[in-house]
Amino acid sequence: MKTLIKTLGVSALALACITGCEQEEYELRNMIPESYHKVVSFKDYGAGSAVVYDVGTDFEVPFTVLKGGSTPEEPCSFNVSEMSQEDLQLYGSNYILLPEEYYSLSSKTVNIASGEPAGVFSAEFTTDQVKSLRTAIEKSPDRIYCLAFRITSSDASVYEEKNYVIRELSVRDLSFNLSAAGTVPDDGLPVYNDLQRYSATDLPEIRINVEGGVECPFDVPFTVTYREDLVDTYNEKYLTTYEKLPADAISFATEDFTVKEGATSLSIGLKKNTETINGAGIYLFPVEITCESYNVTGGTETVSDGNGQIFYIVLEEDPIALTDANFFCPFNVTYDGQGIAGLTDSNLSTYWHSPWQAPAYVNAKYGHYLQIRLDQPLTVGCHVKWTPRYKNNANDTGPRAIEIYATTETPAGDTEAAYDAMNWALVYSATDDDYASSKCPWPFGSGDTAWLSPIVDVSGMGAPVTYIRFCIKESGQGILGTGSTSCTCLSEFRMWGK
Repeated sequence: MKTLIKTLGVSALALACITGCEQEEYELRNMIPESYHKVVSFKDYGAGSAVVYDVGTDFEVPFTVLKGGSTPEEPCSFNVSEMSQEDLQLYGSNYILLPEEYYSLSSKTVNIASGEPAGVFSAEFTTDQVKSLRTAIEKSPDRIYCLAFRITSSDASVYEEKNYVIRELSVRDLSFNLSAAGTVPDDGLPVYNDLQRYSATDLPEIRINVEGGVECPFDVPFTVTYREDLVDTYNEKYLTTYEKLPADAISFATEDFTVKEGATSLSIGLKKNTETINGAGIYLFPVEITCESYNVTGGTETVSDGNGQIFYIVLEEDPIALTDANFFCPFNVTYDGQGIAGLTDSNLSTYWHSPWQAPAYVNAKYGHYLQIRLDQPLTVGCHVKWTPRYKNNANDTGPRAIEIYATTETPAGDTEAAYDAMNWALVYSATDDDYASSKCPWPFGSGDTAWLSPIVDVSGMGAPVTYIRFCIKESGQGILGTGSTSCTCLSEFRMWGK
């Protein structure tokens, strides 16, 4: 009997608590005015812009209406109506309300179900209506055609300041352009061609951008392919000697090449799959980017069928750090230029000059040369890059014929005789006939652009290369090292290699 009484007592207490909670909720609800129980408003209210894409299919411009208030879990509905032309012009004197013949509404009454946070309706355009709208806009460039709507509701309050939307309309073809972003090596020299250069240590990303910087209206897939075969094609066409990347050295960081709905671009990262790249330091990375349905621009070349681009990126690795201490020169010209210091200061207005006054320097084998000590000996090869006297080459002192020698030995002292006593092997030579302006876009010896050498291959030297001798045998003034006043001049000098 006592157990029964206890049970009945607990049940009565629980019932009283429940009743009390309901009473508090009821009282709280009644404390909040009914107009705040359910409130609807446009998510992106006010004036803005909307792009209608002329893509050969139907298109829609969506609008979202949010549900809030003290009881947002309850259902409600809202009605959509056009603004009048008179109301619209209060917001812009050149605004023109888009006639209904150009579009249709997905619904003029939208129900927001229990638990749903928002409702959506759309202005829908058929393919023909898109083209008609485009024609109307083109015929009246001084007018701005607009979609303009207000919302009302019979079972919810409407936030007065957020009860309307105005969208200035434009019609575009959907198209894309390419770009890249990353660490750009700054070697202080003017670019020797139009290709974009990036660090192979801090790899760049390739970007597919929606033209105009607007949001993509729907998912658009692309095909992105590394085209190793185009390295040889490019080198042959432009007389360059960019290297191919070793197999699988670098790959794309993603396999999904889709510009997503609502995105303005797609970033495609690159990833290095090896700690170092076994080459001479300057590589060409050709990427073919195609889209089945939409135009792509911004590459270096257009794909043969016209719906894509070849995008070339130059990747630079293993720059060789050079200071004045790395150089040896058999003469010291103090009457013209800044000497060796002018080669590595990233200042194109300073320069190194060879002798043109007495005493003349005579060396029939090596001409006027620079010798470079390699703190990290080379086993594969290198590239050299130089700039003739920049924008001040009236005396035509730029190189016309060069030879590069290499040695694996260590000198007995820091003198010209000690260096000459080492065994030197010719590893590269070139003349201005090899790189005339009729053959390539940056002629050998030009004073306004830097010139990059092909790969200087030292892999067959049998041991690591310790010194490089860069010999200018002829300039625009004539043969060097013969005792004449013919001379040469360089603004900057750089090397890459491994």
